[in-house]
Amino acid sequence: MQQHLMPWMVESAYRYLTAAKHLKHCDNMLPIAQTNAALGMEILLKSFVSKPNGNLGQVFETYELDYNAIKAAHEHLKAADRIPTHRKNESADKHDLMPRRFHQGAVSIRERCLERFR
Repeated sequence: MQQHLMPWMVESAYRYLTAAKHLKHCDNMLPIAQTNAALGMEILLKSFVSKPNGNLGQVFETYELDYNAIKAAHEHLKAADRIPTHRKNESADKHDLMPRRFHQGAVSIRERCLERFR
């Protein structure tokens, strides 16, 4: 895993999560708040396995998923016997690794992310 998170992705995730925090208190806006929270969490989780691919260090820096990092994480989970038996023979799946990566992350970071919605 890379040494730091991708800044533009983290900033975007923070904006979605902040919007969700404010929207959850508005009348009839809970579904929109939940959607914003889900988008923010997805962006944040994908920042763990992304790498910049354009406009490096500039506004509108773009990213792509690092499939080598995803595959390495999958192999690590397989070696640690953390993959269900019915999935062990399948190849790495970028969608399945996201929740696992979140729950394996530093507890303090995870707690701060979740604390915003309590």
